[in-house]
Amino acid sequence: MHWLKHHVGELLIGTGVIHTVYSVATQRPIIAGIWRDGLVNSVHDDDHERFGWLWFTTTGFIFISSGVLARSHIRQTGTLPASFGASLLAASLFNAALEPKSGTWLVVTEAAIALAVAADGAR
Repeated sequence: MHWLKHHVGELLIGTGVIHTVYSVATQRPIIAGIWRDGLVNSVHDDDHERFGWLWFTTTGFIFISSGVLARSHIRQTGTLPASFGASLLAASLFNAALEPKSGTWLVVTEAAIALAVAADGAR
């Protein structure tokens, strides 16, 4: 638990980096179309490819931000709030229920680790 406690933030950052890099590396034609059309107002909810790319990429940045926040909070307090792990777990389980053949199980695991860090800090 000791290693995980101190590196759950880095795990989330890593997940976000993988998410974002994968998105950029595999969706170049979508990115090129967005760039060609001008960035402002170039993604609409009726264009499922662009809309999906936007949210997949945005999720990567949200994982990175969450990881940075978790890392900072652990460094300052030695623990995480249980609400952080609980909300991450709820969101990832919801996603896993809707798309079980996705990588969201990695986030379920990271959420469980965050909850364990919070429980360890509460002792």
